[in-house]
Amino acid sequence: MNFYIVDDDPAVPMILRRIIEQNMNNTVVGESSDSTKAFAALAQLNVDIVLIDLLMPGMSGIELINKLRQIRSDLHFIMISQVRDSELRAQAYEAGIEFFIDKPINLIEVKTVTEKVIQSIQMSHKLSNIQSLVSGVSVTDDHQTQQLKNNQKNANFGRSPIPWNCL
Repeated sequence: MNFYIVDDDPAVPMILRRIIEQNMNNTVVGESSDSTKAFAALAQLNVDIVLIDLLMPGMSGIELINKLRQIRSDLHFIMISQVRDSELRAQAYEAGIEFFIDKPINLIEVKTVTEKVIQSIQMSHKLSNIQSLVSGVSVTDDHQTQQLKNNQKNANFGRSPIPWNCL
């Protein structure tokens, strides 16, 4: 997975990079201490997950997420902050973050949260692949089409095509 880190504290990206890149499948493709520069970079880079500070000079993390959502609906966000204000956290979730990591940075929390987001992305990709495979099925025989519809109907309602009392 490709990560991008946005935080105005220079120590935080350094720590996060070390934690994230311990997994050889993860790469930090960029980092920024400025929201405007991060926006420009994230509009162009191949990024899956953005770790973003809540309170940034100029544009807040929430504002940045809202702007990015307009052009990149594929990005996944993890918010990082020492702010404990429940209203600000609620706004972050409404903007589209998946998890909140508290500062100071905790190794186990970062690993756990990033792994959960990675698993979520991988599951979404698998489901998309399954959907494209299923929608690509063409059945020409009317009997087969009806049988497929009946099976789907029974699966949707949790009923067996064979009545239980006949078993």
